Order: sequence, then C-alpha cells, then structure tokens
Amino acid sequence: MYAKLLVKRLESKSITVSSLDPVWAQTDMGGRAALRLPKEVTTDILYLLNNDVKSGYFGIEEKLGSGR
Repeated sequence: MYAKLLVKRLESKSITVSSLDPVWAQTDMGGRAALRLPKEVTTDILYLLNNDVKSGYFGIEEKLGSGR
C-alpha cells in the first residue's frame, strides 16, 4: 500500500516506484533452508532497476527475470 501511495505522491516528478517480494532467501535471518539464494533476489532487483516497469509494480519471483 505504501508503494501505491508513493506512486501518487511522485508521479509529477517522473519517479518510478516498485516493490519486491524476495520470498524466503538464504541469509543470516533466512538460514540455509530458505528457498532462494541472495544472488537470485539480486537478479530480481536488477531487473526492476534496468527495465521499464510500470510505476506501482509489485514484483514477485514468478513475474521477474530470475529465470525460476
């Protein structure tokens, strides 16, 4: 919801707002049993940064360029 609020507040400044659900990643907090490697999450973040996505986009693993 906060991303949608930012979209409205920043639309006149041509700033794109995106949010990402990284799912459960193998970090100190997620542990080794987590589903994804940090590298995979990084790929999704880079996809959002390097592609023309609509402002307000909510990225989840299945819809991003992580190849999973």
